[in-house]
Amino acid sequence: MASSTVPEPDYSYLGLILSTGDPRTRDWPMMGSPVIVVSILASYLYFCTSLGPRLMKNREAFNIRPIVLAYNVIMVGLSLFFCVLTLKLTYVGQEIGPYNVVCEATSTTDSVLLYWGWWYMLTKIALPSSVKPNLWWKKYVTQFQIAQFFALMVHGLMPFIFDCGFPKTMASLMVLEAGLFTCLFSDFYYKNYIKGQDERYIIGSSTKSD
Repeated sequence: MASSTVPEPDYSYLGLILSTGDPRTRDWPMMGSPVIVVSILASYLYFCTSLGPRLMKNREAFNIRPIVLAYNVIMVGLSLFFCVLTLKLTYVGQEIGPYNVVCEATSTTDSVLLYWGWWYMLTKIALPSSVKPNLWWKKYVTQFQIAQFFALMVHGLMPFIFDCGFPKTMASLMVLEAGLFTCLFSDFYYKNYIKGQDERYIIGSSTKSD
């Protein structure tokens, strides 16, 4: 009688991800393993911080203003589309929801959000965010982003207050990520729009007095 060999469990980080991943998306492109996504992001960072600057070191900068403008318009349109779609599918719609605004348990049956969530992830990987400096409305966008991340951080705390079946591990990651971005954007806002204005005011006052 042939003896069957039981495979040893894989306790590595990659093995943990593969064993605990959602089986509904395991066979989707870029979802079976984090290696592909991490490789894309690493390549992007390498190009922006090392390869790109070296290639353009002795070259005149390209005029990509029309491309950046078109890109920003597309990103705004996609953001509005996903925002309206998510609200329609969850909090204000009947196809999946209505979701509880305070706390909602994860679903193991509905795949509509997974499908559109995959497309949302794809836009974030293939189309990294673009920031154009010295825009008059950038200050107010930053204020909105700080409020947004703070609200997400508070919302992520709800599963610890109300037992709604949402995984507390995922909630902890949400709170950590939202809190980190709240601190980063707040620090950026303080240095550029509060401290920076005070320094410019002091310099201007000293110049007038001279």
